[in-house]
This record gives sequence, C-alpha cells and structure tokens, in this order.
Amino acid sequence: MNKLNEAGKLGARVFVFGSIFGGTGASSIPVIPKAFQDFIQIRSGGKSTLDFSKTKFGSTLLTEYFTFKKPDAKQMSTKMIV
Repeated sequence: MNKLNEAGKLGARVFVFGSIFGGTGASSIPVIPKAFQDFIQIRSGGKSTLDFSKTKFGSTLLTEYFTFKKPDAKQMSTKMIV
C-alpha cells in the first residue's frame, strides 16, 4: 500500500485479477479502488495527498484454471462420510 500511495501521486497503474468461482474474487473487483483509497486515508490519518483520479485501475476475471479427474471405479464405490 505504501508503494501504491507513492506511485499514486504520479499516476499509478493497478491491475486486479478476480476468479469467477465465487467468494470475494469477482465480487470485490468493483470496490477495490475505493477500498484502497479508504485504507490509505485511514492509515495516513487523513494526511495522504494521493490523487486517485490519476490512478488507472484495470481488471479481468479468471475462468477455469484447474480440472478434476473423473473418479475411477474404486473411488466411485467408496462410501462418503458426511
């Protein structure tokens, strides 16, 4: 965050990756710039001169990046403990 604060004075560039698998990945993308700005203001006691209008934010959503193997006969016959 210190690096962002320093770079933000000159026009930082931040790129965020979020997963479509739920949780906070994709859902947090729209609020990350504001969260960063609020964090820096709170941490600096309101004394930060960071101008977020100069900061460029980009993002992308990650789709499937792993796969599961199909269960074999032994795995299919094993009882699941719930």
